Amino acid sequence: ENPLLNPQKCNAWVTEIAARHDADYTFGGYLEDRSNLWRGHYLPEGAQQHLGIDYNVPAGTRVSLLTDGEVMHIGRDGSFGGWGGVLVFRLNKAPYKGADYLYYGHLAWDDTVKVGQKLKAGAFVGRVGEPHQNGVWFPHIHVQLVSERQMKLANGDPEAVDGYMPPPVPREDFPDPHDYVLGKF
Repeated sequence: ENPLLNPQKCNAWVTEIAARHDADYTFGGYLEDRSNLWRGHYLPEGAQQHLGIDYNVPAGTRVSLLTDGEVMHIGRDGSFGGWGGVLVFRLNKAPYKGADYLYYGHLAWDDTVKVGQKLKAGAFVGRVGEPHQNGVWFPHIHVQLVSERQMKLANGDPEAVDGYMPPPVPREDFPDPHDYVLGKF
């Protein structure tokens, strides 16, 4: 059994690594191969290429919108390995590196925002969720950019777009969100 699939054990491991390096948070990278890290999870072998960036922060951490956008979808996927509380925003600016949508996954379930709401950069949109709200993961926020093409391939269902896929990843459909998160867009 993989101990990292236990949210409490994984959180203790991540917290210990951050403390050892005197870091406020740690993160999991874009296009990281997580086939060993999440072995035994729901994903089929070879389909564990990570499409976003995970920021490992405590449950309850406030989350703000990175840029102007409209709330397109609010989800509450409580399944093991699911999105948990997920917010999907349609970006108001021209597509960023081909992406029209911004995903925040593994959030708490609350009613901070409403579908159709137009928000400005910096607006408070939610909090990082506890395992029972975030898809049974250790506390973190998943940030992912998604193209209109991928949304159409998912028949317009934002929760049909996953945070993982087998390589090769079409980077034009899932661009690296790093510069976006840092505000260099």
